Amino acid sequence: MGHFYAFEYVNIPQNIFTEIKAFGESYEKIIKEQYGYSKFHWTGAHDFLCKCPITARWMQIKKLEINDVAVFSHTEHSPAHVDRKEGSTCAINIPIKNFANSQVEIYHPVDLHKADSSFCLKKGGGTNAYTFDEDKLVLLEKYDSSQSVILNTQIPHKSFNFTNKNRVMVSIRPKNSFVETSRALRDE
Repeated sequence: MGHFYAFEYVNIPQNIFTEIKAFGESYEKIIKEQYGYSKFHWTGAHDFLCKCPITARWMQIKKLEINDVAVFSHTEHSPAHVDRKEGSTCAINIPIKNFANSQVEIYHPVDLHKADSSFCLKKGGGTNAYTFDEDKLVLLEKYDSSQSVILNTQIPHKSFNFTNKNRVMVSIRPKNSFVETSRALRDE
């Protein structure tokens, strides 16, 4: 497990992974047709649960309630950011395709005495994340993103792709906290 509840590797049962992989691949095709790659597609919990009934039952047994789901399909590095998706503070990130030679870095603000990290936020930013001035962050740790993880999306993080291959990931955003999600999935 990572520092300060930043991330934790999780084992996804093979039948669940197979179903989620098919879901991710179907949206990868939609992303490619609509955008030509390097985008992500948000879908509601209902869409995901209807298309993934085995996963829906598994999540119900685990007492995990899904807020929403995103399929990421990209080649670029992300900037250091925290996610702004309302109703969710963590993500179950499941790599589907081309995740060899990729990693995620976890950061902490340089000034640990500040009440929050807003002093290092960049102006502007997207609608789904707050980006940071990386000169005001310190690397806390990094992990191999070729494995499934629970990520605390409220801690600054940045993804790296060291290849030119398009990576595809399904990111399930539960309404449950990081700790609740971790406990629910620890038994796998």
